Amino acid sequence: MPIDRPPSTLRRLGAAAAMGLTVATALLAATGVAAAAPPPSSSQVSNSDLAPACPGPSPTGFCTELVGGGAATVVDDQRPGGGRGYLRLTTRGPADRATVFAQRFAGMRLADITDLAYDTFVERTAVGNDQAAPAISIPIRSSRVRAPGGFTTLVWEPRNSGVRVAPFQWQRWTPSTSGGWSANGMGVLNRFGFGRYTAEGVMKEKGYDDHAIAHAREVADAAGQVMASHFASGYEQLADVKERFAKEPWLHSIEGEFTGQLLAEDEADLRRTGAPRYDNLNILWRYDAVAAIRAPDIPQLWVLAGDDREAPNAITRQRLMDLKHQGKRIDLYVFPHTDHGMYEFVQDADGTRHVTRITDGYFRLLADWIRRQDHPPYGAGQRAQ
Repeated sequence: MPIDRPPSTLRRLGAAAAMGLTVATALLAATGVAAAAPPPSSSQVSNSDLAPACPGPSPTGFCTELVGGGAATVVDDQRPGGGRGYLRLTTRGPADRATVFAQRFAGMRLADITDLAYDTFVERTAVGNDQAAPAISIPIRSSRVRAPGGFTTLVWEPRNSGVRVAPFQWQRWTPSTSGGWSANGMGVLNRFGFGRYTAEGVMKEKGYDDHAIAHAREVADAAGQVMASHFASGYEQLADVKERFAKEPWLHSIEGEFTGQLLAEDEADLRRTGAPRYDNLNILWRYDAVAAIRAPDIPQLWVLAGDDREAPNAITRQRLMDLKHQGKRIDLYVFPHTDHGMYEFVQDADGTRHVTRITDGYFRLLADWIRRQDHPPYGAGQRAQ
């Protein structure tokens, strides 16, 4: 298994943030006023521990990044039922941001995190987003991440946990035992359910019918139009699907690489800061992949994971078969019960997957194909004809 290590300085741009949990990391909260309760451990944090900026390592291990009217304050609360204190985040306007970074946990392996829990009390709901609440952000470095340097950010949001955020009361969240995680560039789930999902894949797993899935595709396509325009256009279509399907129970099940994040944000925020936050990898969103596959006159081997959550491949499979039938020299193999990265898995009742191994026969298939040999069977791999 690869070693996943947070970088020395925890950073996450975007929503406002809070901190304070059993194993503290950076916590994120969207626009509104929210607070996170302190951990019941012996670790104590006072307001003087919060360095006013994060230019480098803080001597206390905690620092803040404030934008606009954003504020972060440790409050000593001795009221009955109020607990020993909490971290109050204040972001009254859509442009306000308040982020607290817990640098003291940099270098910790994900595998060493056994429990992750925190409490929130939303004092004022965000305008247009009553499900905004503090969330956890963990920047990591892993050999499984395809981004430069192997860096990505794991994010856990209460709105994706299946439990509604209830304002004006304390709520306990347990990210280490529930779904709701997403990440940029991660294709392998671990015990916390880290991973990203497409709209269609999640909805099929949750039992929604074809009619609902077709509507979810409309939502994903609308978000894709905004992304493909590099946040220059497409907002009218996105607003239309959000309004039409606002009461549908499946709307908040959509995650995807960016769809869920775009749905959760205000249009004004997306217009102002969407591109630098979500479209910063110089991706050609309208790239014609079929033309690129058709162009070279060489043999091609394609190996697909049959149950790929990160990159569901039904359309890919169909297009490859069309090219094969048109005379392109394409060999296509599909390994059933295999997730992204050709990993076999076991799956819990709630849909959380646990990787077991790289599927049998995969490497032998690659070696034989390179040598232009054919010695099946290759595990459970099936050659598409």
